[in-house]
Amino acid sequence: MVKVAAVNPMGLGPFSKAAKIEVAHNVPLHYGGGRSSLAESAQYTWLIALLGTMAFMLLLLASVMFYYRRRGHGSKLYLQVPNVV
Repeated sequence: MVKVAAVNPMGLGPFSKAAKIEVAHNVPLHYGGGRSSLAESAQYTWLIALLGTMAFMLLLLASVMFYYRRRGHGSKLYLQVPNVV
């Protein structure tokens, strides 16, 4: 028999009526092997966020470099050497 109650910031809610749960014998049960799928998806989320941020920063850096090169600030400066004879 199983009873269920909701938990929120206000506290524990009322329990439901008791229900009997029957599982068929041919249904495989997955216990997760000590690691929840929520933690695994959170790691993928951080990886995607990190790679996305790095790609954005690289694109931003490239666009700033091309902007300064087009404006002429990227040209090389040479020192003027006086003619000494």
